Amino acid sequence: MVLGSLNWLFSFSLVVTIIFGIVIVVLSICWWQIFKLTIRRFNTEDKQHDR
Repeated sequence: MVLGSLNWLFSFSLVVTIIFGIVIVVLSICWWQIFKLTIRRFNTEDKQHDR
């Protein structure tokens, strides 16, 4: 009885950990894309100011 409830808790925590990891990976990819876009925008603004 106790072992069964612990097994359910372990599988539930494993699923939550996997979902949490996927969310972190997706957010980091989105953050990296935004970061690259802002750097590119700053670089183009600097080039326009140099002319």
